[in-house]
Amino acid sequence: MDVGVKAEQLGFDSVWVRDHVFIPPEDKEHGGITEDTFLEPLLTHAALSSVTEEIDLGTAILWPCRHPIKLAQNIGTLSYLSDGRVHIGFGPGRHKHEFDALDIPYEKRPQLIEENFEVVHRLLTEVDVSHEGELYEFENVTINPRPTEEVPLWYGGGSVTSVRRSARIAEGWLPGRLLLEDFKKKMRLLRDEEEKHGSDISVGFVPLVSVDETTEAAEDRLNFPLLIQDVNKYTNRGYTDKEEIRGYFIAGTATECAEQLQGYIDNGMDYVIFDYRHSFDDIGLQMELTADEIIPLLR
Repeated sequence: MDVGVKAEQLGFDSVWVRDHVFIPPEDKEHGGITEDTFLEPLLTHAALSSVTEEIDLGTAILWPCRHPIKLAQNIGTLSYLSDGRVHIGFGPGRHKHEFDALDIPYEKRPQLIEENFEVVHRLLTEVDVSHEGELYEFENVTINPRPTEEVPLWYGGGSVTSVRRSARIAEGWLPGRLLLEDFKKKMRLLRDEEEKHGSDISVGFVPLVSVDETTEAAEDRLNFPLLIQDVNKYTNRGYTDKEEIRGYFIAGTATECAEQLQGYIDNGMDYVIFDYRHSFDDIGLQMELTADEIIPLLR
């Protein structure tokens, strides 16, 4: 709660939360950090809505573990409680153990996310909705309260498939972490797909961020051997040096961080979500330096 309030006080546009139910013991330690606590994202934002007034509340990203009718009700309620400050990022999910534990068919992820997008969008904007799909079927469902402000539905993921699906069904594309050259390639594909589908969507980016008064202090927070290992695991590449994966992380002085982010802005990024998970011990300082020194340098 304190972080959300501070973000609003510092002038950030939005605060975002992740979505996991649990991570198995063998995956809790990765990239030099340990993650074993996950608050339910929509409940967290409901609480944040009661202690903030203007800052937008986003999810990056929800995976399809909820029935879309119930999810639409939850989103509608959150929009009502927050006076329309909601942005929803959806994605197909990645961790098979979560699907297995909740008895959700992992192999049906494409169908799950497609139907979730369709059902949630219609329930948030229409009445007496009926749906007949591969996974869900219902008749004459109306959600009240429905949002009076549009709830943007973004698609999360960094793959070619995610780019194509975003241009076709979403209002935004939200990759997590991409190296700049990969981002450029995906943006060229996105523009082609937008032209094909007659869409014009927003683009976000979620890099790991560490900023400090000196480059050394900022980079000392990051475990580069383990970060490189993480990148290689998810990209099937063989990086060996931190400079090869810059962009997956943004680190340095405020000026250096702004310069690194500017490369993404120049190639089509509209929004950046600052991921401070490697800097939680100094998150207040991180947020202050970001708001006071990085953001004013971006253009």
